[in-house]
Amino acid sequence: MGQSWSSKVRGIGVCAAIAVGTSLGVLAPPALAAPPNDLFAGRASLGDQLPVHLTESNAEATRDGILEVGPFAAGHSIWWEWESPASEWTTIGTCDSEFHTVLGVFAGTELEHLTRVANGSADEGPGCYESAARYTFWAEAGKSYDIAADGVGFYMPPQEPPSGEGTISLSIEATPPPPNDALAAAIPIEGPYAEVRANPFTEPGVFELIKQTYGYNWGATAEAGEPEHAGVPGGASVWYRWAPPASGQARLDLQYFGGPSLLALYSGSTLTGLTPLGSTTQPIEQLRAHVDAGTEYLIAVDGARSGTGEPAMGAIKLDVAVVPDAGGSTPVGSTVETPNAYIPHYERHGGPPSSPAPRPPVIGRPAIDAAARTATFRFRGASPGLSYRCKVDGKRFRACSSPYKVRGLKPGMHALRVQARAPAGAISKAAIVHFRVPAAQRHHHSAD
Repeated sequence: MGQSWSSKVRGIGVCAAIAVGTSLGVLAPPALAAPPNDLFAGRASLGDQLPVHLTESNAEATRDGILEVGPFAAGHSIWWEWESPASEWTTIGTCDSEFHTVLGVFAGTELEHLTRVANGSADEGPGCYESAARYTFWAEAGKSYDIAADGVGFYMPPQEPPSGEGTISLSIEATPPPPNDALAAAIPIEGPYAEVRANPFTEPGVFELIKQTYGYNWGATAEAGEPEHAGVPGGASVWYRWAPPASGQARLDLQYFGGPSLLALYSGSTLTGLTPLGSTTQPIEQLRAHVDAGTEYLIAVDGARSGTGEPAMGAIKLDVAVVPDAGGSTPVGSTVETPNAYIPHYERHGGPPSSPAPRPPVIGRPAIDAAARTATFRFRGASPGLSYRCKVDGKRFRACSSPYKVRGLKPGMHALRVQARAPAGAISKAAIVHFRVPAAQRHHHSAD
């Protein structure tokens, strides 16, 4: 029998709806697959080695349950698991990510019962505020830590909400003791200085020369014969040398991050020859004392002991300023910089200058052919003229180019790492993408 008139009408209606929807762009294309480590249960293993440097995309990732990685997380989290090879201070960060990210470091084996081991400004300090997060914590040998990264979803109308998706760069590194742990290794505080109004409300017309210095006291100790700074028991001190750019009233203060809060200014050059000139035990409370231009002073920053007897440790932001005496002026040859200007992370923490190595390449999602046991990748570098090296799983790096096809893959999880090499020879950190090759489906044919 032929179709009824109503059936024909319904068929025409469906076809018309599809045609209209296609022309108006209503019918969405099939969703891309989420990353293999989208969920906590599928977190990628990073082993038990240091350092770890990788880049991965969180495109199409989702929020796992009700857990938020951090404040204003966009809901596109990806997960890793890392085992600490030693008991030591460890820093985990997403500072080189291409967009704003949040970071979470947890301990536990079940998503519903994870314990956050690094959180808030006390652990994060002044590291890479502009794009991402960075946490330092005491990692225990043989203990596994769960790491999650997500995009930032916060925005203020009329701005468009951020996608929260992009390439995330993750780093895990052992945190060495601060280079200025001992007085003999005190870090000099040098210009340029900013000339700004001291306080336009209480001191109109008063200008000060100010310099911001960053550091940390994770892993610092106290030397034999070292005094109690500000008269409070500590035990994790770091030292700075300061020659004021002008004679006048010194104004020193710590911007508190939940770590060290003891601040002391001394004259002298040895532990046994120190003369205290001023101190403070409260964060954001100024230490004031008269100083002379050309004279070198010593500044100690320490953490007060808690109820457990351990000194407070964390990031340091030290503001050193001087209000020149009446009739004084900024010394000839000094320069002025904008206060609160961005300072690279390595300068903030007293590390070496940044490497001339290129940024890690960005790797796209692979095209996987389970039947042929192949995966094809496309990647790109941050600048022209780069060459590349690739390696799959435990194999060695070898020269490669995009598109790059990997053959002979067994079903299961794999990892591709790609490095960029500059013409001068510097090599980037390895970008990494984890991917799964499914088992090829077998087709059974029955006899007619």
